[in-house]
Amino acid sequence: MHIPSALQAFLYKNYPHYQGLQLVKKGDNLFQADLYRFHNEKGEYLVKSYHRWTCFAWLSRHLIRRELHFYSCFQGYSFMLPLLCKSKDSLAFVVPWVHHTPIKRLCSEECAGVFFRARKVISTIHARKITHGDIRLKNFLYNGEHLYLIDWVTSVDWNRSLLRKMPAPLKRMFYRTDWYRLEKMFSKLLPRQVDFHPPWWYYPGAFFRKNIYRWFKKD
Repeated sequence: MHIPSALQAFLYKNYPHYQGLQLVKKGDNLFQADLYRFHNEKGEYLVKSYHRWTCFAWLSRHLIRRELHFYSCFQGYSFMLPLLCKSKDSLAFVVPWVHHTPIKRLCSEECAGVFFRARKVISTIHARKITHGDIRLKNFLYNGEHLYLIDWVTSVDWNRSLLRKMPAPLKRMFYRTDWYRLEKMFSKLLPRQVDFHPPWWYYPGAFFRKNIYRWFKKD
């Protein structure tokens, strides 16, 4: 496994006694970071790194800074992973590793509790005029005590000056899409408790994400 030298230097500086560095997931394209797991005497950690894409560092820094903006917005909230440190070159950051159970494997009672918590999470971020944009099961981590929402790269902060001028119907579509995606996920897990009846415009977006976007990612 090749580990970028800049990433190694970052880890040695902040975690000098780190061990067991392993690649958890390799990014498929420029828009996806590499995920590494490591540990030391204090615990286990996840590092999200774009150091592999040195030729497009400007784009990688933009993606990291976008995500770090939302980490700063919600630090201290129970659904946000604590941000432990970030690299000086803005190409990586570290959060705690979460030992979680896939939501699909939970019993119906636990799943219903997670659905209730997920609704509260989305209500909270929407109250701050922020939409997540990538609500799906794998972006919720549940460890039996806390429910975390991860992967904020596609999120939108509607408080920013340029976005305030966007048409209201477009903003509503972003907000409602978060809700529709949540309802779609849990309607399959809790068919008797969750109804999923989205408007017509939801389906073209879902088709784009499922087909065209996946094809683009493979390229």
